[in-house]
Amino acid sequence: MNPYEVLGVSENASDEEIKKAYRELVKKYHPDKYVNNPLADLAAEKIKEINLAYDTITNKEQAPQALTTHTNLHTITVMRILQM
Repeated sequence: MNPYEVLGVSENASDEEIKKAYRELVKKYHPDKYVNNPLADLAAEKIKEINLAYDTITNKEQAPQALTTHTNLHTITVMRILQM
């Protein structure tokens, strides 16, 4: 997985461009938009991929720990939303 491709930015993108792309994708695939939707599982997987890509780019030194923690917290959040 190329995190830059996931976010749709070049490897030379500025921090601001990366943040903007991340925010747009999170808005598009946020689990709240897919409640009671057959695409909810797909959106949840996509948001995980987006979060992983953003964390990889922004926290290169701390990526392994940050990604594990973030992914686990996000998975719990998504599961709670889907159970509502």
